[in-house]
Amino acid sequence: MPLVTYLTTHSLCFLSFSALSVGLFYLFRKNCNLKKLALLNEAEEQNKILKTYQETFHNASIALMFVRKDGKVLKVNKTACEIFQIPEKNFLKKNLADLSHPEDKHKDEILFQKLYQADIPSFEIEKRYLRKDKEVIWVKQSAYFVDRDQNDTCVLQMKDITEDKKFMQELEVQKANVLYTGQMASLGEMASNIAHEINNPLTIINGSAALMGKILENHPEDIKNPVLFKKIDDIKSTTTRITKIINSLKNLSRGRQGEELETCTINEVIEDVLSLCKEKMRLNNITFTFQPNGFENQEIDCYRIQLSQVFMNLILNSIDAVVGTKDMSRHWIKLEINKIGNQMEFLLSDGGPGIPKEYITNVFTPFFTTKPLGKGTGLGLSLSKTIIEEHRGNLRILEDSPNTTFKITIPYQASSAAQTANTNNKRAI
Repeated sequence: MPLVTYLTTHSLCFLSFSALSVGLFYLFRKNCNLKKLALLNEAEEQNKILKTYQETFHNASIALMFVRKDGKVLKVNKTACEIFQIPEKNFLKKNLADLSHPEDKHKDEILFQKLYQADIPSFEIEKRYLRKDKEVIWVKQSAYFVDRDQNDTCVLQMKDITEDKKFMQELEVQKANVLYTGQMASLGEMASNIAHEINNPLTIINGSAALMGKILENHPEDIKNPVLFKKIDDIKSTTTRITKIINSLKNLSRGRQGEELETCTINEVIEDVLSLCKEKMRLNNITFTFQPNGFENQEIDCYRIQLSQVFMNLILNSIDAVVGTKDMSRHWIKLEINKIGNQMEFLLSDGGPGIPKEYITNVFTPFFTTKPLGKGTGLGLSLSKTIIEEHRGNLRILEDSPNTTFKITIPYQASSAAQTANTNNKRAI
């Protein structure tokens, strides 16, 4: 092959290879630039997402904070600073325990332990904290993890419920005042009967003392006369009767506020009421039958004053209903007690005319009454239902009963969980 031809051929191959190499280089460079551009775009997108997240966190309407396992506050948003009235830079120097109300400081410790041990995914609790000025604030607090891999830091979400708590406290005070008004109305309704109930035994005491005085005056040596001992026993029993009436009156006239759960027997609750109602039933020729079925000494955990008020309301309603009937065979009231599982059942029935069907759905409605003006507040049954529900029980009317019957069921242990009938001869409520 001639030299010129050889050189020409190899030169063309070299140029072709060089062109290919340059092409591949530029293609590789372009690809790198595209990847670099994609990475830059991805980073920019992530920065946008991060910025959006930070703005959302900072401007959220509920308080948010990141809290370390040891309680150290790592990050807070604007709402948290506003609720606690602490600047962000000062907030980050705080420990959650430093902000807690002294009485609530350890309230969520066990829940936090379970959360960090992954025993629970989250928890919610109502807790008190203190602001910088020591003002108490109530919050509904939720704790959870955004990322379980970051197991040493959780998110706290808080909602200020201080005003809600204040409102509920004011509502409780108002409810207690209404209940107390109902108690006083019931006692006021029976004032003359209570006076009569106390006056009778006082008359017995006075008569017994006078007789004893005459015996001793005429026969001073007759100190062992059996009549004297009989009269002494009469005085003792009648003073005991007066004491029971006064104690019942004191119990039922006490305010509801501050009443604590106590353990007492069913008989003690019922006696508080009967001591005050017996005379009214006697004067109206009403027969009262108490059928405890052996459960009169059964202990129950209850708010004694409130539970007594329920029976007072129901028995007074029964007396009014029975008095409205002219048929004396219907002048009766019966209270029966049964035990069903962990519940005590009270059935109060009477011989009254019954509650008209059109009133059944309204009897527990506040201020609903069919009694004449000035004879009823319309609060007795609604308050009674509220009290029983606060005992985790139930109060209802047995519609299928041949006589008006109210049924009360309440757990006997705290740990297991209402005037005269109108002229239409309809029962007044």
